[in-house]
Amino acid sequence: MTPADDLVAIARDSLARLARLAGESVASATDTELVGRVVALEEVQRVLTAAQVAAAAEVEARSAHELGDAGLSYRLGHRRGRDLLAQLTRASAGDIARRLAVGRATRPSSDLLGAPQPPRRPHLAAALESGDVGIDAALAIDRALAEAERADPEPDAVRAAEGELVRSAGECPADYVRDEARVWREWLDPDGIEPREELIHERRRVRLGRERHGLTPISGDLDQELGALLRSAFTESLGGDAAPRFLAADDAAPQLDCDDGTVIRADDPRTREQRQHDVLLGLLTAGSRATVDDLGGGASRPLATVMATIALDDLVAVRGGGTLSDVDDPVSAETIAALACDSGFRISVTDGAGCPLDESPRLRFFTATQRRALAIRDGGCIWPGCTAPAASCHSHHVVFYSRGGRATVDNGVLLCPAHHRMLHHSDIEIRMVAGRPRLVAPPGYRLGRMSVRSRPPRRPQSTADVRDPIPRSRTG
Repeated sequence: MTPADDLVAIARDSLARLARLAGESVASATDTELVGRVVALEEVQRVLTAAQVAAAAEVEARSAHELGDAGLSYRLGHRRGRDLLAQLTRASAGDIARRLAVGRATRPSSDLLGAPQPPRRPHLAAALESGDVGIDAALAIDRALAEAERADPEPDAVRAAEGELVRSAGECPADYVRDEARVWREWLDPDGIEPREELIHERRRVRLGRERHGLTPISGDLDQELGALLRSAFTESLGGDAAPRFLAADDAAPQLDCDDGTVIRADDPRTREQRQHDVLLGLLTAGSRATVDDLGGGASRPLATVMATIALDDLVAVRGGGTLSDVDDPVSAETIAALACDSGFRISVTDGAGCPLDESPRLRFFTATQRRALAIRDGGCIWPGCTAPAASCHSHHVVFYSRGGRATVDNGVLLCPAHHRMLHHSDIEIRMVAGRPRLVAPPGYRLGRMSVRSRPPRRPQSTADVRDPIPRSRTG
C-alpha cells in the first residue's frame, strides 16, 4: 500500500467514526459533554480544513495555465483548477475561492532554479497545519497583510504583524481577528487609507431587480458613509428611546385602550429584518418629501412620486385592488387607501376605452403647514412604543373623507408607514380626545392578546357593505 493509499484509508476510517458521532443525539448530553463536543468538532474541522486548503492549492498548481494540455484540470476535462475542484468537492465557488486564497499564501513554492522556498506566510502556514487557526481568520490575516504590502513596508514588520495576528487567531473569534488585522494594516501602511477609500468608492453599487411574487429584490455594496448611516439609522430607530421627539417629558404617549377600561401594550410583531425594511422606507419617505426650502417638513413637491391606479368605487369601498407604477403584481385597495390617505388622490374621468377625458386637482391631502403642526403635536408616529420621527411619517385622516373627514390638524395624526399600513389592516380605532389622538382596541380585545396582528384585507360581502364600507377605525 502506497502512502497515498494509506492516507485515503485513514481518512475513510475517520469519516466512518465521525459519521457515527454525528448520528448520536446531543439532547441527552450534559452541559460539560456538550461543550466538549463542540470544541472537539471544531478542532477536527480546522485540521480537515487545513488539509482541504493544501490539496486545493496543489490542484491549482498542477493545473497552471503554463502547463497547457499537460495540466491536471485540462487532462480531466476542465479549463481551470477551480472548476475541477468544484466538480470534485461539490463546494460553492465562494468556498473554493477562499481555500485557494489561503492555499496560495501558505503553500511552499520554488524559485526559477527549482530550489524550495518557504510559504509567503510561514507563521500562518504552521498555525493552519496544526489546527490552531481556521480559514476565516487565516483569510482575514492574509488579506490585511497583502493590502499593507502594496506600500512596500519592511519585511520584518510584516512578519512581526503576522506572528501577532496568528497568536490572536489561536485565542479569539475570527471577527475579532479581522478587526485587529485592519489595525495592523493601517499601522504598516498609514498612507493607504485614501487609496483604499477611493477604490471602495468606485465599487459602490445598488442593484434593484425585477419584482417577483410581489417582492422586489435589492442587493449591492455600500460605501463606508452610507453603510454607517444605515447602521446608525437602524440602531437608533430599533431602540426604545433613541429617536428625537418634540413631546414634553410629562406628555404621555398615546395608549391602546380596551373596551373594558384596561390599557395594554401593543407589542411589535415584526421581525428585526422587517423593522429594518420599514426604517429604510421611512428614510426614503422623509427624503422624497424634503426640498431645499423645507427639509422633511412635508413639501408639496416631492422628489419621487409613486402613482397608484384604482377604480374610485373600489377605493371608496376598500375592495378589490389596483396597481402601482413599475410594479407588476396588483396591490390591495387597503394599501392604496393608505397611500391616498397621506398623499391625496386625483379623480380621472375616462371613456369606455379607458382613455382619460378629465382630471381633478389633488384631493384630500395635508399641506406642509399642517404637517408641521402635526409634528409639533405628535412628535412622530403615535403608535405605542414607536420612535419613528415626524419626517418619516405619513399623515393619516382619523375620519375618512367619505364620512365628512377633512384634511385638518384636528382630523390628522402621524403614523410611520409600517403602522399606517397596520392600522388600515386592523380593527383598531383612533379617536381624538381633548385634541390629542388615542388608539382604541376593538371590542373583545383583552390582555391575553398582547400583539396587534394584521388581518387579511376585508372583502365586502353584500351590497350594504359596499354602500357603507369604511368604519372610522381603520380608514384615513
